[in-house]
Amino acid sequence: MADADLRYEIVYQEALRALTSQDQRLEAVRNRASAVLGAASISQAVLAAPAIKANGVNVWAWLAFASLALLTTCVIAILWPTRGWEFRLGIAPLLSGYVEASRPADINEMRRELALHIEEAYEGNRGRLERRYALLRASAVLLAVGVAVWFVDLAWG
Repeated sequence: MADADLRYEIVYQEALRALTSQDQRLEAVRNRASAVLGAASISQAVLAAPAIKANGVNVWAWLAFASLALLTTCVIAILWPTRGWEFRLGIAPLLSGYVEASRPADINEMRRELALHIEEAYEGNRGRLERRYALLRASAVLLAVGVAVWFVDLAWG
């Protein structure tokens, strides 16, 4: 068996760190989406009642309701559990492919292959995560639009 080359360890650890960071970013975007939905709910509750009392259900109210509906749709898309995320390596393939294979991999080979597999997982997750960030940005804009519409309704309804 070959001596352990620390360069492979560094590459493997960096790949693992990137994948772990990506998992944490997914959790963070989901938490932020929940917060945006909460803020939208509160703003609707606070602003809708006086606006509707003063002006009825007019075009401004419908615009505010539409922005809330779109915002909610974006948040649901962010929070909805989907298949295909890859944040871990299966134990059985590791054992059969590297440890118990007819020609077991040496530590350098194993670290290299694992780093490449992790990079592949990272790239596979990237598009899904970027779409969720885009939906979060859209949610924040829709929150601002909804609040602005209610203020317009209250001021000029």
